[in-house]
Amino acid sequence: MPHNAFRCFAVFVFCIAAAACAGPQKPPKDGPVPGARANVSDGGWIAKPTALLMVGFDSNHDQMTDKAELLKGAADAFAAADRDDSGVVSPIELTAWSKAWLGAPYAKPALYDFDADQDNRISLRDYERAFNDVFAGFDENKDDVLTREELIVLFAPRTQRQSRPEGLAGGGRTPQNGGRLPRVSDIEPPADNS
Repeated sequence: MPHNAFRCFAVFVFCIAAAACAGPQKPPKDGPVPGARANVSDGGWIAKPTALLMVGFDSNHDQMTDKAELLKGAADAFAAADRDDSGVVSPIELTAWSKAWLGAPYAKPALYDFDADQDNRISLRDYERAFNDVFAGFDENKDDVLTREELIVLFAPRTQRQSRPEGLAGGGRTPQNGGRLPRVSDIEPPADNS
């Protein structure tokens, strides 16, 4: 019995030593480690998961998503979510779809954004309505076309959010931009001092 305890202890010590020697991995020279999360603590331009979804709906690859592409994308997303081909998406199917298509099981739009009547049965019409709401939220100029410019927002770390970010009209979230995070179109061009 003491001999087995010694072996277990020796294996334990070996594992701890091996883990300590391994150290952190360096990213490969040709790009980041797959699956690694980006560090946005310094702030910068970001795209929300729903913005990435809208980009994915751009079927003709013209770097714009129009209403026809939105409706086709909504139908494709609905078909992917309806795993049992019942014609409705259950909350469990929606959670799996959100994880696969938006990157997180409870990313927005979430269950209550899709299931307005709260009957736990999400139809294609519910998908279309939810995606129309997302589309309308991004479509700043209300021309029924989303450009890449409309889909990215400026992310400022908490310490910077408290002060006025340089170059922004109104310093971030203001009544003029609907209380949303600033977008590219909110940036004031630098003064020409020549």
